[in-house]
Amino acid sequence: MPVRVEVPINSAPQFFTFQADTAEPFCPTTLTVTAETPGFEFAVKIRDDSGELITQLRGGNLQENRTTVQANTGEYEVEVLAADPITQGAVYLIVTCADEAPICDALGGLSVGDTVISTPPPPVSGDDDDDDGTITPTPFIPLGDDDDDELCDLALTSPTDGLAYGSQDFYWMQTAGSAPGGYRVSVYGGVGCGPGPSGTTGATTINLDLSSLGGACFSATWQVDALAADGTTVLCSDAMTLPREAQGDDDDDDDGTQPFCGDGTCNGDENANTCTPDCQP
Repeated sequence: MPVRVEVPINSAPQFFTFQADTAEPFCPTTLTVTAETPGFEFAVKIRDDSGELITQLRGGNLQENRTTVQANTGEYEVEVLAADPITQGAVYLIVTCADEAPICDALGGLSVGDTVISTPPPPVSGDDDDDDGTITPTPFIPLGDDDDDELCDLALTSPTDGLAYGSQDFYWMQTAGSAPGGYRVSVYGGVGCGPGPSGTTGATTINLDLSSLGGACFSATWQVDALAADGTTVLCSDAMTLPREAQGDDDDDDDGTQPFCGDGTCNGDENANTCTPDCQP
């Protein structure tokens, strides 16, 4: 059954765990997240059993967000919170085999079958005094396919040190797998930020105007989603939160653009391993 997670205003993150499928025929396992509250901008972070962040899902624009992990790859942790701490809402978490994932009908009588949703892990360091009992059982995680060469992975290459106030070029690499539906790039902020821009492209670069974030938005996250052929299903994502320059900070810009992976030139410490697009073997 779907697991409902209530996210109150100014609530601490809630953590849950989930085991990737371990029974033959070892199906890839999909986590689907859908908002019960229309327009609720949730944030879901997924980590593997080593604690490494695998991907993030950002809600609010789509009816459903989902991601897939390979079968028999261990336990995953899911962190659920509001993208903006002064908002509240509820989401449903659903774990299925990849070929049984709900399509635009996440709550339409779906049963999870043999997938086991575990109780949440112990509190993380620093949360030992958390006794509000709000953590409840729920599902988890993204990324992958049956074949190792079909794994999906992205790497954000520029910007990595800060965002412009207005026009900004974004660059990334598809380090594994493919994106038959292209890429969706979104920029969003927290308190003090207006609605950020988003766009889709078939290339690994896009230019977006960040001025809609407003003059009081000094930090924002840019996220790239690799899309399946349907143009909606997210195969994998990568995101980065950066400081944003204040309005007018680019007045003395000397146009001294720093080299980066994806600029078409094999620069500095780049090589075929660290920047394949620019340094072809």
